[in-house]
Amino acid sequence: MHTLIGLFPTGILYALSGPAQAEQTNEELAKKAQNPVADLISVPFQDNITFNVGPNGATQNVLNI
Repeated sequence: MHTLIGLFPTGILYALSGPAQAEQTNEELAKKAQNPVADLISVPFQDNITFNVGPNGATQNVLNI
């Protein structure tokens, strides 16, 4: 359940960033395709570590992709 809640804001931000990519011209996209280090795809990672979780004081690690 916590994973779904953590991914929800990431999905919203990804959906909102979509139109900026669509505004690029074909010429700009062709130039970026020729450059292997161009930023055509972005995959953000977020790692959240929470200490003292639950009755046993465990550590929680949540990785959002």
